[in-house]
Amino acid sequence: MKIGLLLSFLCFTVAMASRDVLSSGQKITSWEKPAFCRDLDCPPFSTLKTLGSDGGVELRKYSPGQWVSTDISGVSYKEAMRKGFMTLFGYISGANADGRKIEMTAPVKTKLKPGPGPLCQEFTVSFFLPYEYQDGGAPEPSEKGVYLESTPSFEVYVRSYGGFSSEESIIEEAGRVISELDKAGEKYETSTWFAAGYDAPFRLTDRHNEIWIPKVASF
Repeated sequence: MKIGLLLSFLCFTVAMASRDVLSSGQKITSWEKPAFCRDLDCPPFSTLKTLGSDGGVELRKYSPGQWVSTDISGVSYKEAMRKGFMTLFGYISGANADGRKIEMTAPVKTKLKPGPGPLCQEFTVSFFLPYEYQDGGAPEPSEKGVYLESTPSFEVYVRSYGGFSSEESIIEEAGRVISELDKAGEKYETSTWFAAGYDAPFRLTDRHNEIWIPKVASF
């Protein structure tokens, strides 16, 4: 897909990082979190290769993981992020079968399936579950539309960028990824993209965001 077609993807934001990709059910003990995870649990990955003259695009392989998610349709990216975040924050604040408080993690991942018209039609906003729940045991959500989700291992092309993310910056960064993939002859998905954000709104500097474009048949 060429850069011009990005205009039909006016939406996104969320991701992970480093050395050992663990098989499902293993405890996460052998990987070193990247600095952009701060002091939060975040999903393990390995970097398979880098692309581009500046090495700005990584092909990452993520471990199988456990997430809590909610689906949102027919709104703007900004509204989907606001609604999705608040709904999932309710879950970790006690809106679950055990009334349990659950630690915040990173990133907030947003899956986007574009639809016709000016609005992206389908979003899935997800929080990674803390390491203690990666082998199971997370309480069931008590709010309608919130669900626990297991993801298999998957590969994505990733570009990182700073500042406050917006629809405009997401389109710009995704265009850079696609340009490098086209130059390298890499095969990638065009029907589903992801965005990832690692920082709270009150963090003003050294912010970390990512664009994920799945490798063909990888997610």
